[in-house]
Amino acid sequence: MKKYEWINIDSEEVLKKNFKFKDICKVVLSDLNLTGVITIRKFSNLFKLITALNTFKKENIVYDDKFFLSEELKIAFMLLYYNKQFNDELGITQRHYVDRDKAKEWRNKYIKIFHTDLGTRFEQQEETVSSINTIYKRMIGEA
Repeated sequence: MKKYEWINIDSEEVLKKNFKFKDICKVVLSDLNLTGVITIRKFSNLFKLITALNTFKKENIVYDDKFFLSEELKIAFMLLYYNKQFNDELGITQRHYVDRDKAKEWRNKYIKIFHTDLGTRFEQQEETVSSINTIYKRMIGEA
């Protein structure tokens, strides 16, 4: 396992299903240089530690991109100024233009991220949602 690969574990069930407790606990503590400093006795506590580290990472680590303040704003830019060169990063394939369900799945993924019902986080959020719908309509042949 690569260093810090465990930080992407998103549920306690995945943790229990895919790892032996002693092995994963040893890896996590070793990666964090906490071996011998703290003791973790059960999966739930280990998962709480992983979740806390993920939260810290999301809230405090500065996005390392010279042009965009966050990954969300980078995606919003690509949606607002859509060009087929952005397809790879936006996850758009030819299948989206053939399969309405795939196109709808794609639209829903981005609507969940940018819809203003979830709160307004930046100025052009409504325009971003409009762009998502426009791209979707092109995919299904309605634009």
